[in-house]
Amino acid sequence: MTVRRPSGASQGSAPLEPRHTLTRVSDTHYGLSLPGPEGGETEVRLALESGSEAARRFGTRPVNCYAFACGRKANIPGGPRGPVSMPRQVTPATIDQALLLDGAIPLGVDPDSINPANLKIEEDQSYYLIAAMFHAEEYHFMRLFNDGWWAKPSKVGLVEQMAARVTIPTGKVAFKGTLCRPMAGGRSYQPVGYYLVPAPR
Repeated sequence: MTVRRPSGASQGSAPLEPRHTLTRVSDTHYGLSLPGPEGGETEVRLALESGSEAARRFGTRPVNCYAFACGRKANIPGGPRGPVSMPRQVTPATIDQALLLDGAIPLGVDPDSINPANLKIEEDQSYYLIAAMFHAEEYHFMRLFNDGWWAKPSKVGLVEQMAARVTIPTGKVAFKGTLCRPMAGGRSYQPVGYYLVPAPR
């Protein structure tokens, strides 16, 4: 099964057909095909387990959104002395720096606009696809599963489904409209971008 759905274009314009494709390989893996600007494609093997099963498994375990999204024990991107170790340090730029320190591969808010030939993709490696966002002095992350986008809002919060479709909302408007839900007090996260994170082998 290949998934192609309309993605967000610029505000006020009609949605554009995405150039990337998501193809179901098995219950736990999808293939992400990223087309190059001059032809050719880069294939990425995505590990997409069940979000509902992950929610059951994690339950009330004291891990935050980052540890859940990346499948790691570390709760702070870039480490306890990294670029976002203190709330006042959190900006889109420092979130990006921290993720790069942790080995993430940036796709931006529009994976169709990048040159995938410049990405250091390992053919025998599976990746999680995560979405990074921020608000004031906070960062937030969620991950794509085979039943949509899921996130754990905090160490004490329960895992919840944020979007039900297995799609990559392409562009800032679609990213924000689909994944950046309003929070308490009417606040809303702002997009930072998508990242590939190596899944455990």
